[in-house]
Amino acid sequence: MKIGVYGGVFDPIHYGHLRIAETAREHLCLDRVLLIPSGTPVHRSASQAPAEDRFGMCLLAARDNPDFEVSRMEIDTNQPNYTVTTLRRIREAQPDAELFLIVGADEARIFAKWREPDAILNMATLVVADRPGEIEQAPPPDWPEWITRKTVFLPPLRIDLSSTEIRRRVREGLSIRYLVPEVVREYIEQKSLY
Repeated sequence: MKIGVYGGVFDPIHYGHLRIAETAREHLCLDRVLLIPSGTPVHRSASQAPAEDRFGMCLLAARDNPDFEVSRMEIDTNQPNYTVTTLRRIREAQPDAELFLIVGADEARIFAKWREPDAILNMATLVVADRPGEIEQAPPPDWPEWITRKTVFLPPLRIDLSSTEIRRRVREGLSIRYLVPEVVREYIEQKSLY
C-alpha cells in the first residue's frame, strides 16, 4: 500500500492543501492520503484555532474524497510532535506500507534542519509541492545529494493560497468563499474563528 502523509497546522485547511493532496495522490498513484493536523506545532507560533477545530475542519474538507483520511495522531499526543515520531508510529502500524511525506516548498527548503532528517528519508520519500515562484529549479542546487535522491517534486500547482491570508480576510470581514470548501467556511463562521 502506498500512503501519502500530509501533516500541517491546517489553520484553516483550504483548497491549496486539498489540491496538493490530490495531486500527490494522482501523480504517485497513492492508495490514500493521510491528513494529519498538528497538535502543538514545534517550529511555529501557536495556531489561531484550537486543535479540535482544525481537526473538525479537516474532516469536513476531506469527507467527500474516499482516498483521504484525517488522523488525530498528533492532536492526541498533547505535546510537541516531530515528523520523525509521526512516521515511526505510522510505520509501526503499517510496516509494509510505502510512505510518501508531502511537504510544501517552504518546509522542504529547511528539511535538512528537521529532527532526524536521515531517519525520515529512511522511512519515506519526500514529496515537494511547489507554490508559484517558490522553487526556481527542482531540486535546488544547494540541496545535498542524500536528500535529492529520496525526493519527488510534484508538477507546479497554480493555486497560490495561504492560511495566513485566509485568516487575515476573516479578521477584516472579507469573503473566503471559493478559497476554502463551503463546509469549512460555514464552520469558521459558526465558531467565530479568527
